[in-house]
Amino acid sequence: MTITKSKKEKIIKKAENLFSRYNYNAVSLNDIAQQNKVTKAALYYHFKNKEDLFLSILKKAHKEISFSINKIVNQPISTEEKVKKIILTVLDTKINQNYLTNLTVQKLSKNDKKLSKLISELKEESLKVIEPLMKEIIKSRNYPQETDPKILSFFIMSSLKGYTIQKTCDGYAKWPAEQFANEIINIIFRK
Repeated sequence: MTITKSKKEKIIKKAENLFSRYNYNAVSLNDIAQQNKVTKAALYYHFKNKEDLFLSILKKAHKEISFSINKIVNQPISTEEKVKKIILTVLDTKINQNYLTNLTVQKLSKNDKKLSKLISELKEESLKVIEPLMKEIIKSRNYPQETDPKILSFFIMSSLKGYTIQKTCDGYAKWPAEQFANEIINIIFRK
């Protein structure tokens, strides 16, 4: 039995939900097959194994967020507007697709080195996209010359991660996303 593209997308959606809800290590391919009412052989038609399916989910999500961020970076607007739009886009995506936060913060076993490595690489790619904006900010806002744009980028991404964990995993965030974005902008742009 082969899986149509729409069936493959449904499998990915249900796998996202299972991985997010129960953790990568607690979910088996049998669980995913049962949820989708397909055989394990049908899953193997498109995915080598559970790890391959999980990697596909992470890559797909990262690709969507990266596309949105790159689109913003290339807009003819101020650096401040770009950074704010990026912050709001990442927050909106991760909050509305809360499985993303759950997938990237769950504890993987020591044997899941490939998954851990991919998550680190995807985070590094995100930092590289916003790093040029941070260079502009450092230069235009009279930050000390030795200020590392990677650290400023890391500050933003870590803040976003913390906020989305609080919002999606804890179900609570003290501030609305817009206010949180404004506070980050105020800190970065030294207002």
